[in-house]
Amino acid sequence: MIYIIFLFAVIVIYLMLCIHKEGFWSQQTLTNFKTYSNIRYPHTTFNMDILQQQASEQEADDLLKNGRWPWSGETKAKYINAISHNTMIQINPKQSLNDAMKIYNENAIKQLLYWNTKEGEFVLDGLTRGEDTIKCSDGRLQKTVVNGYNYLNGYKNSVSTYLDDVDLPNEIPGFSFVNSACNPCIALDNDYSCKFQKN
Repeated sequence: MIYIIFLFAVIVIYLMLCIHKEGFWSQQTLTNFKTYSNIRYPHTTFNMDILQQQASEQEADDLLKNGRWPWSGETKAKYINAISHNTMIQINPKQSLNDAMKIYNENAIKQLLYWNTKEGEFVLDGLTRGEDTIKCSDGRLQKTVVNGYNYLNGYKNSVSTYLDDVDLPNEIPGFSFVNSACNPCIALDNDYSCKFQKN
């Protein structure tokens, strides 16, 4: 009987730890955020699972206290630079920064800024040369070469191979690493530590 009670207690503790994962907000912060967003942004829907993965509870508390998400000076500078070089929309960069900080947490805006660069577009879309492609697949860059068509079924005859990171400058025109060879596809997991340039 003691064994069953002990096993039950272990299961309950395990389930409690699974429900309140590290990095996720407390119920009080969730309630406060939902109230805040319903008042401030009644027509904006936030995906709470993604939001809790992007921003810490402390960052959410800062938003609730100050009315803006905390951003680093570097992120602010990158945002202002991106806005000031936008030829489609003419807006006061400082006003735009103030407005963006009210809605977007720092990780979300870093992601938006990254995807709007040549490097970000390359990670998302890959490269197409004729019918051959190089693009991220299963977390690595994969090269697919088309060798004609199968006339029986109409499908392309293609061969796909994963590329070694060190070979990327030779395989991709205008590609160079900033520091050392790394995997550009890690950006799909919001890891922007692989620095490269794509001209």
